[in-house]
Amino acid sequence: MIVPPDVLDTISAIRSRSPAAVALSSLVCTTSEAACGAEAHGFSRRFELFFQEGHKAEALRSSAKRQKLENRPCSRGTEWASYAEWRSCIEANRPLVPALPVGDTQVPHDGWLIFRDPADMKGCERIRAYDVGGGDAFVAENCPRREEHPTPVGRAGDVRTNRSGTVTVAMLREALWMLLLADQVQLRQVEAYSAPLPAALTPMWSKSDHPHSFEQSIEPSATSEGTTSWQWTRNRGLTVRGTFCDGQCAPGDRYAADLVDVFESSFRSDSNVRPLPDALKKRLEIVRDGGAKGR
Repeated sequence: MIVPPDVLDTISAIRSRSPAAVALSSLVCTTSEAACGAEAHGFSRRFELFFQEGHKAEALRSSAKRQKLENRPCSRGTEWASYAEWRSCIEANRPLVPALPVGDTQVPHDGWLIFRDPADMKGCERIRAYDVGGGDAFVAENCPRREEHPTPVGRAGDVRTNRSGTVTVAMLREALWMLLLADQVQLRQVEAYSAPLPAALTPMWSKSDHPHSFEQSIEPSATSEGTTSWQWTRNRGLTVRGTFCDGQCAPGDRYAADLVDVFESSFRSDSNVRPLPDALKKRLEIVRDGGAKGR
């Protein structure tokens, strides 16, 4: 028996009113724009390749589905009470992979992408700002000074570090693109596959059966582990805020976190980058418990 692939959502039909989804809707291409979205085609292909490796796809299956696969395989040697029972096994164990919605989008080319990390084990806070238009980068870090009699947090005893430089702008734009799309990633069966029908079964539904009763919830769940706050401040003054995590997260978040790591690893120090816009300087100031600011 051939099990057909799922019908993927279309990007133009996004119903979410989350800030990221609203910002994404402004980048969706229309059917009249022939060349629109060409730059993002490579981004989409890299997303697909990232999840094609079997162990990554398997890691995204819930423990419940893995248990079903181990304890009740849909094999020809198993006795099934009915076609419906066998088909429910097939539906519960379909090969699902993360998939983007169908449709073209523009790539963000303006504004600033800003990250704020939670304080680490040493009490250090870090904020990073990246120019989506040109790749300029600014990093501000504030750490409590380690002393025998430490100065109260937020006072003059804090160690503040500011760095400027550049990152690869194409990688930066791809990471921002994925941050906007992360919540739209779904687990879907993207290719048809063949499931051998047991010889004793006849493919038919009884009056009490209904195919839709075997549909599975394929929404991946995210955790708050390793959560980083981000915001995209556009040149027109619009600001989009969100979070992502890099632990046991939904696949969209996990892939976005990988892209962020990639473009941030391209950072090169450069003291000659153009000054940070005044409107963003306060966003890079770190305030601790109402104390002194980080710049």
